[in-house]
Amino acid sequence: MFPPETGKVFRDNAVYFSGVHIVHHALKIRTLEIRPTPAVVHILADHMKPGSHGSTFGGNPVCCAGALSILHRLDGPLLQSVQEKSDFIVSSLTGAKGVKSVTGLGLMLGVETERPVKDVINDCMARGVLVISAKNKVRLLPALNIPMAQLEQAIGVLKAVCAEV
Repeated sequence: MFPPETGKVFRDNAVYFSGVHIVHHALKIRTLEIRPTPAVVHILADHMKPGSHGSTFGGNPVCCAGALSILHRLDGPLLQSVQEKSDFIVSSLTGAKGVKSVTGLGLMLGVETERPVKDVINDCMARGVLVISAKNKVRLLPALNIPMAQLEQAIGVLKAVCAEV
């Protein structure tokens, strides 16, 4: 199951390029990080020899143990909850005043607004909701376990900010 923010199992979000199954996603455990990049070996075997591909964060024992612990905690109910929260956000913001579009997967969402993104971010911050930008969109990436009441409050703030002229 990977990445969990999408609320989908691993295979549903894979990227295929020239027959190569590629995934690149960071698992972060506080300040530790691991970046797994699985690929179909028979395609890359002739191009990647031992020592030709390195990773700053790939495979150290502490990060791998932490990643395994997190992956074992990802279960059906958690992923179902991620999808329900995603559905709530998308349905709440789609068609809302000041919102042009909502795109993304699961809890990794982008909101295109009629107002300048920087203004939306600053107004949300002034009201206690932290959001960031991704190009021309407000980027939402709440914690997987965010309580629904807190999510409803944050989306309420975002909707109000987007509706301002």
